[in-house]
Amino acid sequence: MQQGRQADYAAVTLQLAVKALSIATDAVPHRAPQGEKRWPLTNLLPAARVLLGDVRDGDADVLRDAAAELCRTLADPSGKVTDGFGHSRPVYAWFAIHLLSTAASPVKDDGVSGNAWEASDLLWRRYQRESEVDLRLAIWCRLMAKQHGIEDADEFPPAMLDALCRLSPSTDAAPLVPLGLNDLIDSWTYYELVGLHGLHLCSVIEQDDSLAQHVRSAAEYHLGHTQPDYTTYQPWGLAAFASNPQTAVFAEQQLHDVATHLSIEGPGGAVMPALLLADAAATMAGRLRSAWAQP
Repeated sequence: MQQGRQADYAAVTLQLAVKALSIATDAVPHRAPQGEKRWPLTNLLPAARVLLGDVRDGDADVLRDAAAELCRTLADPSGKVTDGFGHSRPVYAWFAIHLLSTAASPVKDDGVSGNAWEASDLLWRRYQRESEVDLRLAIWCRLMAKQHGIEDADEFPPAMLDALCRLSPSTDAAPLVPLGLNDLIDSWTYYELVGLHGLHLCSVIEQDDSLAQHVRSAAEYHLGHTQPDYTTYQPWGLAAFASNPQTAVFAEQQLHDVATHLSIEGPGGAVMPALLLADAAATMAGRLRSAWAQP
């Protein structure tokens, strides 16, 4: 019975991903300030389509160019990765590299993967002088390393490595990072789901049972403590919640919220949901694991 429900979630996720991709466009209301370089996440729409199994002639060239332009953006100190409304968040660049790297497998192009790795290296350099990094963002550093075969932890920015040392699996329901006294609940929740999304990707790619247990613990915590009002229309962690029968109802709520949002916010607001839904659909369908399977 539960397998049937899982199939239902996968089908709805795929359906919503296709719908979001069909309407997503860049709707930034203002041009970038003079001298500021931006890389819009709409550049990832072809990669998202590839993750859904729709590979077309010319995709390799498009994705290679997009990854090269991402490198140029991240090499610029003012460079930003922006969503459909022009907003920039730290995780956007990591997520962009993840999607490009994963899409490189089905389009069979080493150039895409090579440019994506260069982008990751440039992003790491931005954190070399940081004294502290949020664990939930450092998880994405680990994901990039695993995807590109980097086993030497000494190559990580020190603050990233320090943060990852605090990643200890828990058998009890617990957040990735406890809510601090000065934390705003909506911001804290957002980063919790961002971290959960990355950790679930790590657990799938590494096939690590301890990581999978950590994912379940964090998902179970948020099922019991996170209200829909605290979440955004961006379905971070969707596949993580859907993977566990005990937390799948949270994924169901996320899908409902996305469907409502798509009918209200329009093309600009569809960009991030389209990309996250495609990533979740690919994960649920096993395409993510296949893309990163060892030869």
